[in-house]
Amino acid sequence: MIGVGFVVLLLLIGVMGFSPLFALREVRVEGAGILAVEQVVDVADAPMGRPLAQVSEREIAERVAALPPVAEAHVSRGLPDVVTIQVVEREPAFVLDTHPAPTLVDAEGFTFAEARETAGLVTATAPADPETLRGIAAVLRETGDLRVDRVEAHSPDSITLFLPEDRRVVVGSGEDVALKMKVARALLGATEARFIDVTAPENPSTR
Repeated sequence: MIGVGFVVLLLLIGVMGFSPLFALREVRVEGAGILAVEQVVDVADAPMGRPLAQVSEREIAERVAALPPVAEAHVSRGLPDVVTIQVVEREPAFVLDTHPAPTLVDAEGFTFAEARETAGLVTATAPADPETLRGIAAVLRETGDLRVDRVEAHSPDSITLFLPEDRRVVVGSGEDVALKMKVARALLGATEARFIDVTAPENPSTR
């Protein structure tokens, strides 16, 4: 019985590995929003017509993960003839004012796609270096319900928030940002100052 079962198993492996009945005919994409499904399929370059057992999930996932908007890519094969690509896209933290079109930036300071829709996202004017962009993202994470109209930064140590009523908060770098924003919110509520500097949160200044 064991011998017969082993032979049957080998036959099944042979059929699935080489038979056109189990050849790849369809690629499905899940989770794409910023990316078009067609774009993911093109980059995936799945070997249509190849027996499913010979299709490398790892190679397809690596190609898709190389797309800038993709944080993670997972690939699975499904009988009889389908490969499914699950895409996890990067989450935008803010919009970088770039030419000719604004760019989405994630929490790690990674620029990854043209910003076609900017509703709910703050726009920043800054150099496109990762350290500065990471600092801006860190500051914006701590703003809470504080309304920020825009952000400017000339370097990682010169982040400034522009608020309604022509008020601004100079934050400096993204270090100690939780404390800086706690101090800034307290001063915004306690004074009518239009300029608040919390670069050194233990010794803030206003005017």
